[in-house]
Amino acid sequence: MKVAIISQGFEERYLRLQPHRTLLEIGRQLLRCGHEVILVTDGDAAGGPDQLPVRRVPHTHRQRPWRTGVEPALAAAVHAEAPDLVLWHISFSMMLWQSFRNTLAPHVVGVLTSPATSLEDVIQLGIRKASSNKRMIAAQLAGQLAARARLRQVVGAGCLDGLITLSEATRRYVIRQGIPPDKVRHIAPGVDAEWLQFELRPGARDELRQAIGVNPGDWLVTYFGSPAPIRGTRVLLQAMDQLGAVHPQIKLLLLFRRWQDEWGREVARLRREVTSGNLHGRVHLIDGYLSQEQIMERLACSDLVCLPFEILPSDAPLSVTETMALGQAVITTNIACMPELVPEGCGWLAPPHAARPLAHGIESFMRAPELAHACGQRAHNFVAANRTWDGMGASLVAHLQQMQIGAHHGSNYHKH
Repeated sequence: MKVAIISQGFEERYLRLQPHRTLLEIGRQLLRCGHEVILVTDGDAAGGPDQLPVRRVPHTHRQRPWRTGVEPALAAAVHAEAPDLVLWHISFSMMLWQSFRNTLAPHVVGVLTSPATSLEDVIQLGIRKASSNKRMIAAQLAGQLAARARLRQVVGAGCLDGLITLSEATRRYVIRQGIPPDKVRHIAPGVDAEWLQFELRPGARDELRQAIGVNPGDWLVTYFGSPAPIRGTRVLLQAMDQLGAVHPQIKLLLLFRRWQDEWGREVARLRREVTSGNLHGRVHLIDGYLSQEQIMERLACSDLVCLPFEILPSDAPLSVTETMALGQAVITTNIACMPELVPEGCGWLAPPHAARPLAHGIESFMRAPELAHACGQRAHNFVAANRTWDGMGASLVAHLQQMQIGAHHGSNYHKH
């Protein structure tokens, strides 16, 4: 079977991040199963032995929303490839303006990477945080409208044959909007084997902790990812501030993953904040992209990892699963798909937007290090059993077969 994966903005700089990391692995898994795969994108991702064959187009979505049909350049590129199946990377907000009427291939399935965000969570962000992420928040709000108004139109006769979601929470959300359960399947993104197999080299723990000013007896909490406020960075600092008066031995390491043209003002503001009050001398900030091995080293030498998302930018964030794969206890928030990513006994789920419960969770693990160790071990075992890329690939193939996709292998499909 020949498969075309359509994805907007598939660029080299995003290949370690969701949702493009999962889309890349979907293609790899299909290749390993013996299928022919082509990625159709307007991004700059280059094909290669470890990537996917790429066909570039100027745009993957309609540039004139008032026109019907698929973007002509995209349609021409897909028709030239003549796939048996198109996997189209979509979001809730995309449904408001993109036409999905199928003129592309015998089968078109949407890969929905939007999280099942509640309107309440968006509202609770407040004006300041929402304004710092205007485009993403606008897309979240538009997605709320689209899910109610357009889902049943999109997944129907002449449009998408079905949907693949990255979490069970989003699958249930879609079904509540009126989509038949047999039209929606869920695949669980995995982690690279390196995360499950990683071990610190001898002496690295003491060396790395000493380099950031962590003394013997200190309890090190680590955050890694974007400095965006929606990821809970400000709430985490508020929690650390509350803990400082009682537990000055709790230290925080911030690993900010960003490019030079991203979040400069926010990082400058956070730098000023961590040099004052109860945070002074208790927070170490590393800004910029680290290699995967460098991130794993710093997470592994920590006592706890805290990822307090307030809104998920994409479904099934890999940072949580990667932390668990290392055998580290994780504190995150009970929004969207997070309860299924962190089952009971594998970490701590706090309500979003609230510093006090977050501080309580950190303090609880600090007072009971054996609990943190046990949670980390259970988390590692859960990921090893349920969150591998091979497992995701097997689920995807099984779901496509259940959708009765794969039996047609025509090479000259043009539907009008």
